[in-house]
Amino acid sequence: MDEKSLIKFIQNKGDKTFKKEVINWINSSKESKEKFNEIKAIYVARFDDENNIDIPNQYKRFKKRISIRKYSYRIAAAITILILTSSAIFLSSKSDNIFTQEEYYATGIGEQKEFILKDGSKIQLNSDSKLIITSSFNESDRTVKLFGEAFFEVARNEKKPFIVDTEQGFKVKVLGTTFNVKAYDNDPTAQTTLLSGKVEIYKRHKSIPEVTLKPKQKVVFNKTGKTIALYKNVSTQKSTSWRNGILTFDNTSFSEVIKDLERWYNVTITIEDPSIKNYSFSGKFMRNNKVQEVLEIIKTSSPIEYNYDIENQKIIFRKR
Repeated sequence: MDEKSLIKFIQNKGDKTFKKEVINWINSSKESKEKFNEIKAIYVARFDDENNIDIPNQYKRFKKRISIRKYSYRIAAAITILILTSSAIFLSSKSDNIFTQEEYYATGIGEQKEFILKDGSKIQLNSDSKLIITSSFNESDRTVKLFGEAFFEVARNEKKPFIVDTEQGFKVKVLGTTFNVKAYDNDPTAQTTLLSGKVEIYKRHKSIPEVTLKPKQKVVFNKTGKTIALYKNVSTQKSTSWRNGILTFDNTSFSEVIKDLERWYNVTITIEDPSIKNYSFSGKFMRNNKVQEVLEIIKTSSPIEYNYDIENQKIIFRKR
């Protein structure tokens, strides 16, 4: 990687593909990291990123005026580490690079996928979900970021805990276990259900866990109030039945049922009577059930009726 490209990256310029190529190169070897640290330290020590100057040429002339010996590399690297703690290039939560997408997995509406990570952990991703893998995964850490729902079978590694970060403001930390996380952006709550092992639930930026789960326990995180509720002796099958192509509802609020149906069948649902959202619904739907069949089941088992626009895949629910 040439100096011009590295300086361009330091200036936070270039598209995501370019940035990904640079970060992959930096992580490819110890020598690459040392070269980047050297250039970064020299650059920030000499130039103001906001000045309207010819950075690459100024950098070359500046480098000619200094002599960098081997021990200086270590100093440069130390300076770089200090600088990066406040640099938006790597550590800002609003930066594209904090969760550099070395790779990511995504599913469309009504789709599910299974895959294996570098550490041997097995993941099953539910409909309309995405899992982002950090650039340092299985090297310095094992951190992933989840948007949606996934079932995890985490390979045990006591030296490198597996961490699932979510947009809802909580993290799940494990060594090796099986669990389910549901954390969709547009849902009012997010939840984690433990099948085996042990997991710790943290609020973001907290070092002490809020809850430690044991098997057959579930924690529900309320996004609005930032509260956490623990449920014991839950049916793990109900939380994970989606893996077998079954949607299971057990006294579930109808507003949550609607969101799952939209993700499952790729339809748009509107509610005419707001009171319907608070209706509790119990039932099971198979993936091979057609939308019309599901609607009829809802109609016959509740005080709710519907209109179904097949051409536009739109459904309207109203109170009967």
